[in-house]
Amino acid sequence: MHLPLIKLKLLLLTTFPLIGQAQELSIGNIAIDITKSGDIHSADIKGSVHFDADTKTLTLDNVVLQNASIRNLQVDWLSIRIKGKNHITNKTGALLAH
Repeated sequence: MHLPLIKLKLLLLTTFPLIGQAQELSIGNIAIDITKSGDIHSADIKGSVHFDADTKTLTLDNVVLQNASIRNLQVDWLSIRIKGKNHITNKTGALLAH
């Protein structure tokens, strides 16, 4: 079984405020340390999120995120692997891919 793979350098913009320096990569309001691989945990995230620093892959497995987004400011060629059913909603976000 092949999993869909999205390979883009993307930026999702939201209106939630970031305090301090801009996050290089975040999901919801959780900053992801792009130098380390590991699972991302938060009470706001239902499902499983994992980041692999070596392959620059963010894996979403049955994730439900409301009024949030994935924000990428610095990771070139970020891959997003989708497993299961994922729902990310944000009324104010926009997707820019370049």
